[in-house]
Amino acid sequence: MRVAARYFDGRSAAAIPVELALAPDGTVCLTGPVGVRSYRLADIRVSTRLGSVPRELRLPDGGLCEVTDHAALDSLLAAARYRDPADWVHRLEQHWGWALTAVVAVAAILAFAVLVGIPTLARTAAATIPPELDRVLGEQALAALDQMLLRPTTVSPEGKAELRALLAGVAADAPGEWSFRLELRSSHELGANALALPSGIVVVTDQLLEAADNDDQLRAVMAHEVGHVVYRHSLRMILQQSGTALFSLVLLGDASSLSSAVAGLPVMAVTARHSREFEAEADDYALAWMDRHQIPREAWADMLRNLEAAVNTEGWQPGFLASHPRTEDRIGKAGELRR
Repeated sequence: MRVAARYFDGRSAAAIPVELALAPDGTVCLTGPVGVRSYRLADIRVSTRLGSVPRELRLPDGGLCEVTDHAALDSLLAAARYRDPADWVHRLEQHWGWALTAVVAVAAILAFAVLVGIPTLARTAAATIPPELDRVLGEQALAALDQMLLRPTTVSPEGKAELRALLAGVAADAPGEWSFRLELRSSHELGANALALPSGIVVVTDQLLEAADNDDQLRAVMAHEVGHVVYRHSLRMILQQSGTALFSLVLLGDASSLSSAVAGLPVMAVTARHSREFEAEADDYALAWMDRHQIPREAWADMLRNLEAAVNTEGWQPGFLASHPRTEDRIGKAGELRR
C-alpha cells in the first residue's frame, strides 16, 4: 500500500514528491529523491481530516508530508490501527443534518452574543468605569467636532443664557452626578441636530433652534439628550462597537479577500441596531420627563415632524442600517397614553 505525498524538509519551500508506505513492523516508510526514511507512527502528528483540505503528517525530524488522497491515507492509517481522536468531526460533516444543525447553532450563539451578550456586558462595564473617563472623552469629542463639523454660533449672549437655563431646568432631576453644559454651534453638515457627548456636554445647532417653534419643543430635545448622558450611551456604544468588531473578526476570519463594504456590513448593521435601541431609550427618558413636568407630549411629536422636514432626506437607506427609529414610530410612541 503506497500513498503519494509532497515532502517538505522544513528548511526550504521546495515540495518533493515522495511515497508513503506501511512497513511490516508498523513503521511508516518515506521513499523518494530524499532516500528512504522510517518513522514510528506514534511519533507522527497527523492532522484531522476536514473536507477536501490536504492533510499534513508532521514528522519528528521537522519535515512535513502533505497528502491529498484521503482514501489512500485512511486505508494506510486503518491498516496501522491508527485512530484519529478528532475523526468524529469528519464523520459529522458527512451528514448534512448535523452540519446544518451546527451552522444554525453557531449562528444562534453569535446572534445572542452580539444582540444580547455584548450590550449586557457593555452596560455592566460602563457602570464600573469612573465618570472621569466620560469627562475626558467629552472634551476630546467636542474638540474634534469643532475642528471638523462645527462652527461658532450666531445666538446672542442673552439667547445663550436663556437656553442654558432651559437645559439646567431639564437636567435638574437627572439621576447621578452629572455636570451638564450646553454648547451652541452652527453646522451646515449636521444641520438641525443635537448631540449628547460624554460627561454631560449637550451640543445644539443653530439650525435646530430655527426648526423649533417654542421652548417646550426645545425642552423635549434637551430631555432626550440628557437621557443619552444618563444612560452613558456614548461609552456603551464604544464598548459595543469594539465587541461587535471582535465577533465579526471571529465570524469572518481574514476578510482581506472580501470587499470592505461586504466585510463591514455585519458590523454596520449591528451598530445601527444598537444605535436605534439607544435612541428609543433616550425617547423613553424624554417622554417620562415630560410627563412628570406636565409638558404635553405633542411638543416632542411636533419637534420630530419639524426635524424631519428640516433634515435633508435625499437618498435611500435600508432600514437595518438606519441609526434612528422611524420618525412615524417615534411620533406614535409620543402619542401613547401616559402610564
